[in-house]
Amino acid sequence: MSDLEDQAEEIFATVEELREIAADGPATRKLLDSLFRTVHSLKANASANGLSNLVVVAHEFENLLYSLRTGQTALDNEALQMLTEGADSLFKSLTDDKSAVFANAIPAEIWTTLKEDEKHSLRQSVAEGAILFLVQTSFDVADFDQQFQGLKELLSNTGEVISTAPKVDSEQPGKINFRILYARAADSNQTLLELSRISGVRAEEIAIPLPPPSAIAQKRTPADLVRISLEDLDRIISSTHKLHRQIAAVVGAESNLTALEHGLLELSAKLVNLRMVPVERVLHRAVRAGRSAAVATGKEIDFELRGQDLLLDKSLSEAIADPLVHLLRNAVDHGIENNEDRAKLGKARSGKIVIEAAVFQGQTRITVTDDGRGIDHEVVAIAAKRLGVVDPDAVVDAEKCIRLLFRVGFSTALEVSKISGRGVGLDVVETGVEGVGGSVRVSSQLGKGSTFEIRLPVTFGLLEVVPITVGGRQYLIDASHVISKSMNESDVKTARLGSLLGQTINDHKNQAPATLLCQFGDQPVALTVDEIDETQHALIRGLGSRSGRWFGVAGASELRDGSVVLLLDLPRLVMRRSDPRYQR
Repeated sequence: MSDLEDQAEEIFATVEELREIAADGPATRKLLDSLFRTVHSLKANASANGLSNLVVVAHEFENLLYSLRTGQTALDNEALQMLTEGADSLFKSLTDDKSAVFANAIPAEIWTTLKEDEKHSLRQSVAEGAILFLVQTSFDVADFDQQFQGLKELLSNTGEVISTAPKVDSEQPGKINFRILYARAADSNQTLLELSRISGVRAEEIAIPLPPPSAIAQKRTPADLVRISLEDLDRIISSTHKLHRQIAAVVGAESNLTALEHGLLELSAKLVNLRMVPVERVLHRAVRAGRSAAVATGKEIDFELRGQDLLLDKSLSEAIADPLVHLLRNAVDHGIENNEDRAKLGKARSGKIVIEAAVFQGQTRITVTDDGRGIDHEVVAIAAKRLGVVDPDAVVDAEKCIRLLFRVGFSTALEVSKISGRGVGLDVVETGVEGVGGSVRVSSQLGKGSTFEIRLPVTFGLLEVVPITVGGRQYLIDASHVISKSMNESDVKTARLGSLLGQTINDHKNQAPATLLCQFGDQPVALTVDEIDETQHALIRGLGSRSGRWFGVAGASELRDGSVVLLLDLPRLVMRRSDPRYQR
C-alpha cells in the first residue's frame, strides 16, 4: 500500500502548488489535469486493495475536479479550501481503511496499546512484504531484563520488533509475560520453526488479508525491492569507509592508488545518501495538521513552506514528524489570534505560519514561525500559579516562562478544546527531539509572533575536516569554517581554542602556536591551537540521544590511523569569545 501513500502525498503537494498560483491559465489547467489523473489512479489502486471508504472519497474528489476542469466551478479560495479538505479526507480514509485491516487481524488488547509510530512501522513492514508474527514468552522477574533483551536482539537480527507488551499474571507473580509483534520478510514455516527452537517461546503467524492479484500491478513490486535496516546500512557504510582509510594510509607510497581512494570516497557518499529522504513529506504532513486545526478553530491562516527539497536522514525525518505536527497545531491554536482580534490590532485578517527547513553552519534546523500574539509571560505565570507549578508569590521571568511551556501537563488553556487544553503538546515536542540528540529553541515577541526551532544533530555524513591538536588532544573542525591556516590580519579577534574547550593553560609554551582563520558569522575569528594537520575526508557519526547535552560537540569520527576524535561545533564554542575569560 506504499503506492497509495505516495499518491496521496502527490495529491496534497499538487493542491499546494495550485494554492500558490491560484490563477486561470495553462499552468493551472496542467496541474488540475495532473491532479485528476493521480486521484483516478489512487481510486483504482484503492479498489484493487479493497479499501471501499477510500474509493468513495476519491470518487467525490474526482467530481470536484471534473467541475473545475470544465469551468463549472471557479478556482477561487472556496474551491481551494474544498480541494485541501478533499486531500485531508483522502489521507484520513487511507489511514482508517488500512488500520481497520490490521485491527481486525491483531488481538484487540494489543492493537489498542500500539502507538502511532508502531502502527506506521507495522503497516510499512507488511507493505514491504514482511510477514507478521505474535511471539509470546515468559521470564522470571529476577532476571527478565537480561533475558528479554537477549530475545529482542535475536529477533532484531533477523526481522523487526514492532512492539513489546509486558503483562504480569496474578497466578504466577514470579513471572513476567511478554507478547511481541514481530515482522520478518521470510518464509512463514521456516520462521515458525526457528522461533520454536528458542526455549520458552511460542509463536504464531498473524494473517493480514492480502489484496487480490490485480492489486499487484504496481509501479514497484516486492521483487524489485530489497529491504535493508538502517543498522545494516550503517555497517556497510562503516565497512566501506574503513576500506577507504586503509587505502588512504598507503596512498602516499603508491600514488597510483589515488583514483581508487577517490572511487571509495564516492561510494561512501552514495551509501550515506541512501539514508537520506526529502523532508518534504514530513513538512506537508505538518501543514495538513495545521490546516485541519485552522478549520476547527475557524481561523484564516496562510501556510508557507520553504526548503522542502532538503534531504534529511530517514531516522531523523521519522523522529520529528510528530513534534512538527504538535508545533503546527500549537501555532494555530495558541499563536494566531482569531480574525476579529487581528482586525482590532491592525493586522491582516489572515494569519501566517512559515515552516522552513535549512542547513545552518552544518546543522539541520526546522523552524515554525507565526505572526500571532507571541508568548505573554504574564499569562504563563498566572497559569503556572493556578496549576501549582510555582509558588503564588514567585517571580517568573521570561526564561522560566519558556521552560514552563515544555513542562509535562502544562497548559495555559482554561478549557479543553479539540485542539488543546489537556497539557499535551510542547513536552511531546521536546521529548521527541531530544530523543534523537536534538534540541528546541524558542524566541518570541509579544504581539508580533513566535518562532520554534528544532535543531537536529549529525547522524551519518561525509565531511571535509581539518584535524587539530589542542592540549595534547586531537579534534576535528569542519573545513568549510576555515578560511586559511595562517593569519596576516592584525585586527582579527583571536581566541584560544583550548580555553573555549575549558582546558587550563598547559606546558606548550616552548611550542609556537598555530593559527586557523575561521569565519561562520559576520566577523572572522583567529583560533590558536597547538598543531594543524592536513585536510581530509571523515565519516561523521552522531552521538545519540545524549549528544545535545555535550556543548560544543557535533559528532565523532575514526581517522586514518584508527583513532576516534570529536568533531567540534565551532560556531557554538566561539560564541563564548565575548566572555573575557576565553580571550587572549
